[in-house]
Amino acid sequence: MGCCASRTSDNTPPAVLAHSSSRNITAPSTRPSSIPSPRASHASQGNAHPPTGRADADNRPNTPLKPISPTQRSRLPNTLASPTAKSSSRVQPLTDSTHSTWTRSRLVKEREDWWDTQVTGSEQIWGAIRLVAQHLQAGQLQEAQTMLDVSDCTCPTGLLWRGVYDATGVQYKVPEWVVVEPEGLAEEDGMDDKDLAGDASASAMQETVEDTLADDSGSLIRVKVRTSHDQRDHQVVMRMRDPVAAIIEKLKKQAKLDPTLVIRLAYGGRIYEPNDVLEANARWNFANNYILTALVFQ
Repeated sequence: MGCCASRTSDNTPPAVLAHSSSRNITAPSTRPSSIPSPRASHASQGNAHPPTGRADADNRPNTPLKPISPTQRSRLPNTLASPTAKSSSRVQPLTDSTHSTWTRSRLVKEREDWWDTQVTGSEQIWGAIRLVAQHLQAGQLQEAQTMLDVSDCTCPTGLLWRGVYDATGVQYKVPEWVVVEPEGLAEEDGMDDKDLAGDASASAMQETVEDTLADDSGSLIRVKVRTSHDQRDHQVVMRMRDPVAAIIEKLKKQAKLDPTLVIRLAYGGRIYEPNDVLEANARWNFANNYILTALVFQ
C-alpha cells in the first residue's frame, strides 16, 4: 500500500495537446537548423532547396510582398567579391565572367540567362516567380501578390530575393540583382556600321523565316493548356502562328471562363507576352504534345 502522496488524484484534468493549426502564422519560425542556408550563391549550389516537410510548410510565416523602393539599388554579381577572391561563394556572371563592364543590354542578357538556367524545382513555380519579379519591377504590387497566391507560394520576409517557398516547402532563391535595379551600369557603346549591317542582315533573315512559316499558318492544330486555378487540361484548336493573346481568348471561351479574367501563358519557366507565338520559346515543339500552363488571375 503506497503513500498517500504517491497516489494520483482522480480530479487532475488530462493534459491537452495544442493543435499545430492554432499557431499564429506570424509567429517566429521553428524550422530545424538543418535547412540549407539561403545565403549561398547560385554559383555554388542550386536555387531550389529540398522540401522540409508539409507540417513545416504549414507553420512557415508568410508576409505580403513589399514594393521595390525607387531609390533601392542592388550590387552586380562581379562586385560581391574582389577579382582575386577564392571563396566558393563568389558569384560569377553567367555569360562573361571576365568582363567587368555592365551595360543595360548586358544586364538584360544576364537576367535572361539566369532565369533560363534554373533547372531545380518546378518549372511552373519558376515561371510564376519570374512573372512576380516582372510585376514588381513594373511597380504592380497587387498583380505580383496575386501571382504568388495563385501559385500557392509563401514569402516569409515579403522580399522576393530573400526566398519564397512552394506548397511542398521547397525554397526558391532569386538574386537581388535579377529583380532590383543595380548600381554601376555603364553607358552603352555606340553602334558602328558593322553592327548596323549585322542587325539589318538579322532582320532580313527573320523576315525570310517568318515568310516560310506563314505557309503553315493556316494549318489547324491542337495544343493542351492546363489552367492553374483548377488544374484542368483543355485542348485548344489554333493555328501555328496564332499569337498568345488569341490562344487565351479561345481558352476562355472553351473553358467558359470570365472574359475579364487576366491570363498569362507559360512554358518551360518562360512567360509569354501577348503578341508572342508559341515558338518564340526555343523549348517549345508542337510535335511533342507539350502542356502549356495558363496562369489564371482571379
